[in-house]
Amino acid sequence: MTPLKSSKIAKLLFAAVLIPALALPLSLTGAAEEAPFVPGETVHLGSYPAGNPLVPEDLSWQVLEVQGDQALLITSSCIDAKPYNDTLKDLTWEESDVRQWLNTSFLEGSFSPEERELIMPAVLDNPDSRQYPTFGGNATEDRVFLLSNDEVLRYFPDEASRACAPSPAAVNHGARKDRDNGNTGWWTRSPGFFQGYASYVLSTGTLGEIGHFADYENNTVRPAVWVSIN
Repeated sequence: MTPLKSSKIAKLLFAAVLIPALALPLSLTGAAEEAPFVPGETVHLGSYPAGNPLVPEDLSWQVLEVQGDQALLITSSCIDAKPYNDTLKDLTWEESDVRQWLNTSFLEGSFSPEERELIMPAVLDNPDSRQYPTFGGNATEDRVFLLSNDEVLRYFPDEASRACAPSPAAVNHGARKDRDNGNTGWWTRSPGFFQGYASYVLSTGTLGEIGHFADYENNTVRPAVWVSIN
C-alpha cells in the first residue's frame, strides 16, 4: 500500500465542526504542538451518523502509520453495517460494491471539500489469499479503502487490538453485536475461501481468512485513508 505524494501543502484545518481543541483527544484542530500524528493516537476528521441518521457526529480515527508528510488512519469504530458486495458472485476488491460506496457516497458525504483535499489517493496491492486458491485481483488506486489481511496483521498484531465495537448506526443497520464482548465483525478487502467470499475480523479479534459470503449484511466497515499532514 503506497500513498501517492501530493505537491499541495495541506493545512491542518479539520475544524469543520467548531469544537475547542481540548474537547477532543489530540484533535487536529489547533493541536500541532501536541504532535497528534503518532501511531495509536486518535484524531478527528469528517462526520458520519453514529446514532440518529439525521445527526452526523465527528468521525474518530486511529493513527496507524506515518510516512513523511502523510499518515494512515482507520476509523476507531465500525461505522456502519454493509455487505462487501450487494450480490453473491465471484469478485475481487476492485469490483466490489463496498469499494464503490467508500469512494463515492462515503467520501463525498462525510467530508467537506477542504477535508477531501487532505485525503490522498493510494495505490493498493491486492494479494491473493495466503491460505486458499483465491485471487486478490489487480492493484487499485483508492482514496478510501479497507485494510488487507496482511495490513490487519501488521497494524493489529494481536486479537485484542483487532477487536472493534460497532457504532449505534451500525447496530441499527444490522451489525451483529457479540453478546459477550460488545464487538462486531469488520471486513477486510482480501478474498476468502471462495472467490465470492471476503475475509473479515471476527468480534473476538480473530482474523477470519476463510471469510464470509460477500453479500452478508451483518458485517461492518472500518474505512482507512491516507491524509496529508503538512
